[in-house]
Amino acid sequence: MFERKIENALQRINAKDVAALFKALTEPRRILILKELQKREHCVCDFVEILGLSQPAVSHHISLLSRVGLIKTRKEGTKVICSLKDKENLDRLFQIAEKLIR
Repeated sequence: MFERKIENALQRINAKDVAALFKALTEPRRILILKELQKREHCVCDFVEILGLSQPAVSHHISLLSRVGLIKTRKEGTKVICSLKDKENLDRLFQIAEKLIR
């Protein structure tokens, strides 16, 4: 019975996608990016200043967060603007994380 429930749950989610999402959240700088995006949209250049990283390093973090579906980007002239893809679910994810670490 229990094995069937696990099997059904795994059929509904792609374990590799979930693992990629959790892996993306293991880097504290990416968490900071997400927390900043909860407040408002940001240009990649903002994160260079906020995080004290090079533009290529910030772009790498942004690209990874985008690939796992947490953020979206758009071009405005020469700037790349970042925003959350689904703020409500990200808020819930952070709430759950806070409860788990208490």
